[in-house]
Amino acid sequence: MFDGFCLKLGYFFNFKTDDREFGIKFCLGVFLGFLLVPSPVLAEVEPWYTYWSIGMSDNKYPKDIQQDFDSIASLPGVERTEIAMDMLGFYWPLRSNSFKNSKTILGFVVSVSADAFDDRYKHFQVNQYLTSLSTMHFFG
Repeated sequence: MFDGFCLKLGYFFNFKTDDREFGIKFCLGVFLGFLLVPSPVLAEVEPWYTYWSIGMSDNKYPKDIQQDFDSIASLPGVERTEIAMDMLGFYWPLRSNSFKNSKTILGFVVSVSADAFDDRYKHFQVNQYLTSLSTMHFFG
């Protein structure tokens, strides 16, 4: 789905190619370009923070399942897409008398790993979810 969106975005900008990898690289390049826009660095403690990420993954499974998935991926016409995302990450500063203006934040994040197999007629996807509690500390 993600790479289909990227490929359509490439068509919108008149890049005439059916290369699926090109679509993903194009979309990620646009996304990374937005990250490079300079912004001021503020040292103030905010009331809350959010955390999001997306990237490629390399999923590993128990031996018998890994062999099955590798067999499916090696079939002619089957394309495999693996992605990882952190979404719904929200953090709040630790505030108390001893942690006033603390640079330590506590929160939660939902991590997702997706492994999808596609051919022209069928789609098979395995999603794994991890909800976690975590802390971050900012030095400086």
